[in-house]
Amino acid sequence: MKKPGKFKKKFTHSYAELAKVGRQNYRDKGYCAVIAAAVINDWSFGIAKAKLESRGYRHHCGGVYYKDSLELYAEHGKVAIPVDPKKFGKNLYAVSKNVPKDGRYVFHIKGHIAAVRNGVLEDWSAGLKKSLTPILGIHKIEDIAGV
Repeated sequence: MKKPGKFKKKFTHSYAELAKVGRQNYRDKGYCAVIAAAVINDWSFGIAKAKLESRGYRHHCGGVYYKDSLELYAEHGKVAIPVDPKKFGKNLYAVSKNVPKDGRYVFHIKGHIAAVRNGVLEDWSAGLKKSLTPILGIHKIEDIAGV
């Protein structure tokens, strides 16, 4: 029997590549939860979108609840470890200047979710001063075997 969350091919696309696929191939926008799921689980945009649609993600209608994203990661062999919301900065602009160097993190902002993979903030807001909305929660995502 196939283990949950284990696909034959791993994808390590950047935010720019995933966003391009979302716009061109799926005619979607507002896909931050899809990109975060793809980055955290090493999935393609299509796989992440299909998995989130089973949790309530609707095309062109925004994302899913943050807790649903965390539950999706748990279903696929990941564990979400809460981190102090102010550890890396109080907003995404500060986080982009003080990115965690290793591991995978998910940042919850009002109406938005962003992911960090191995020192790179995979989000449209990386380095932009206009991303000053306060961070509501941070979770470090690890494989269950790595805990």
